[in-house]
Amino acid sequence: MMSTKFKGALGQPICVQLPGLMLPTHEREQAEKAVDAAVAAARSEKLALLFEHYSVQQGNFAVLAMAMAVDLIPGFQFVHEQKRRGRPVKWDELANGYLVVEIERARANNTHLSVKDAARALAKRDPWKSLVDGKNPGETLRQQYDAAKDSLWARACRDAFAYHEAMGTIPRWERPSRSLDRNCPLVWRAATIKL
Repeated sequence: MMSTKFKGALGQPICVQLPGLMLPTHEREQAEKAVDAAVAAARSEKLALLFEHYSVQQGNFAVLAMAMAVDLIPGFQFVHEQKRRGRPVKWDELANGYLVVEIERARANNTHLSVKDAARALAKRDPWKSLVDGKNPGETLRQQYDAAKDSLWARACRDAFAYHEAMGTIPRWERPSRSLDRNCPLVWRAATIKL
């Protein structure tokens, strides 16, 4: 992956006429030395242009090498986030954390409700119904809950909900959970934080 297109002399190869194969040995050796000297002189001129191209002080080869490596070698390049292959992710840590809290809230409001029943009820409401498909969306949510209930994100979301509960700001908690989709950048940006 080359991100820089070199222009001018840096974008052109060094062209030198090679000596003929039929020359006598002595003349061919002199001609090869002349070609080598011409190539070395051209490379020297282009090296100065390379320092200029990367805005590096002439002679500072370490900085030039690093600038070129960053520009030309993917392993030296910085990216904000690794691009994912395949189908877009519906479930991330934050969605799992919200799901855990919402199932536990439903059960706290109705002590006779099982996790399965709470998941089935949530599967009929937004945003959860947009995150599950298939014949049994309630079962999908229950499985997701079982997989996520002991995660760090579940604990963090429980703590966040407890904070909102203590402060009397439950509607602020519910606002993001109602929009757990890719159209809510604040929620999904927060999901990139690693616990």
